Amino acid sequence: MNNTNVEVGTGIVAKVGCNEVKAVITEVGENGIMARSHKSGKEFRVKTILQVVSAPEVIQETPKPAKKLSLFSAAIKVMETGPAGQTYSVKELVAETIAHGLWTPGVGKTPDMTLYAAILRDIATKEHPRIVRADVRGKFKLAEVTL
Repeated sequence: MNNTNVEVGTGIVAKVGCNEVKAVITEVGENGIMARSHKSGKEFRVKTILQVVSAPEVIQETPKPAKKLSLFSAAIKVMETGPAGQTYSVKELVAETIAHGLWTPGVGKTPDMTLYAAILRDIATKEHPRIVRADVRGKFKLAEVTL
C-alpha cells in the first residue's frame, strides 16, 4: 500500500514482524511514519501499512479517574477531620471511613485487621508515624506534628 497518503490520526493495520497490529498514526515525517498501538500503547516505526482502517480523527485524551484511597489513608483523613486528640478503635475507624464515603469495602472479610496491621507497620517502620497508640488499650490517635 502507498504510505505517502496517510495523515496523523489515521487508524491503520500495520505489519510488525510477523504480526498485524492495529494502530493510530502519530507522526508523518522525512524519517518515516510513527504509530501508536491500540493494544499496548507503544509507539513504533511503520514500514508496511496493510490497511487504512479509519480517516483521521481528533485524538482526545481521556482524563484518568481519581485514584481511590487506601483504608489507611482514609482512616488518617477521618482522624484529621475529627476533633483534636480524639481516640478511635480500629473498628470505629473502618465504620467512619465507610460512613464518610472515603473507602468502600472489597471482598475481604476483616478490613479492621488489615487496618490494624497497617497502623502497627507504620508505627514500627516510620521515624515519625502518622498514627500513634493512645493511652487506652486498643485505641489510636493522630500523631502530634512537631516542627
